[in-house]
Amino acid sequence: MILHNRPTLSQRDSDAIASVIASGYVAQGKQVAAFERRMADYVGLKYGCALSSGTASLFVALKVAGVQTGDKVIIPTYVCSALLNSIYMTGGQPVLLDVDKDNFNIIWTQMLDAIDEHTKAVIVPHIHGLPAYIDKGSLPQGVTLIEDCATAVNSFVEYNGERMHVGHIGHMAVFSFYATKYFTCGQGGMICTDDEGLYKSIVDYRDFDCCVTYIPRFNLQMTDIQAAMGLSQMERLQEFASRRNEIAAAYRDICNQKGWKYQGCGNNYRFIIKFDSSTKRDELMRVMEQNDIRCIIPIERYELLHNYLHLDAKHYPNAEEIASRTLSLPIYPLLTDEELERITNILRTF
Repeated sequence: MILHNRPTLSQRDSDAIASVIASGYVAQGKQVAAFERRMADYVGLKYGCALSSGTASLFVALKVAGVQTGDKVIIPTYVCSALLNSIYMTGGQPVLLDVDKDNFNIIWTQMLDAIDEHTKAVIVPHIHGLPAYIDKGSLPQGVTLIEDCATAVNSFVEYNGERMHVGHIGHMAVFSFYATKYFTCGQGGMICTDDEGLYKSIVDYRDFDCCVTYIPRFNLQMTDIQAAMGLSQMERLQEFASRRNEIAAAYRDICNQKGWKYQGCGNNYRFIIKFDSSTKRDELMRVMEQNDIRCIIPIERYELLHNYLHLDAKHYPNAEEIASRTLSLPIYPLLTDEELERITNILRTF
């Protein structure tokens, strides 16, 4: 079986983890601090704070943004439920928006129209690694912009004439290092920011014990074991990117020949074909399964946040269409040339 996702693990990762175990110090320590510096430098921001997961990072970002009971937080409906969970954990009220039918990201102008006096924050995901359009200068004062970069490591944007890694434009950038992400610590997340005040608040919340003053905090720390793995994985980012680009190029060639639509490249975290009908999508998925190739529907219709909340689907036509017609192909560095040939042969003859 060719799996849809596989983490790209190596002996170097094992050695990095073994070194931490041999040191006898496995909780949050020097490796976490080194990983935070490495990730912040890579993204091009001043500060990084590692946490236990991407979801935990979203939650803490909302907490330090001051989101409280009744405050509104704007998010797209076509996204992982982690955003919804983190908003509810703060007591906030989610405001769901439809997405662009071509790039699957939140539509900035519609997001601006949805802001009112109760809006405390907006979360803009770079969905499937494709950068979303952001114009921070048009955002009203007092609204915190959180970039969800969970799938967008190695994605870049042009902003004010400069090329920069995603996460630069918002007040905070949230990353995930789950097993299926661009690179992995097994589990974990991070918030990066240029804002010293926000950074200190994030660290204060994470480092929950032995504080001079008491407020409710929670243990959301990363371990040195995870951080050592993250540092090891980051040494191979260029290798990861190169292989993903090769695979994406092979898929793009076939799609262009057949006239199939696909989501734009970004960092090639995913390669998603958008068919004219769900019937054709489902047929290709079945053919792949019959040939021991696992493809997935990136976000199912039932997973759309408006469906979880039983909101009227007529307000989210683009998200409904995307969820009904898209299929994600295997794309990861461990995919061999032989496996890629098996997949592309089916695509060519489908």
